Amino acid sequence: MTRKDYKLIAEVINKHFNASIGHYSEHTNNLLLGHLVSELADALLKDNPRFDLGKFCSACGLNI
Repeated sequence: MTRKDYKLIAEVINKHFNASIGHYSEHTNNLLLGHLVSELADALLKDNPRFDLGKFCSACGLNI
């Protein structure tokens, strides 16, 4: 996968996360987003050892 692919994935996650705000509590939203991003990041790191977790989390809307 390329940086372009990672960016696309992060943009989709961020878009849907922002759309879900208001349906659940902020705490629940952050937990769901955190779990999703964590599992996906683990898989992407296996695909590319140079994968930048911090940039990906920020692009997904997750502030770590």
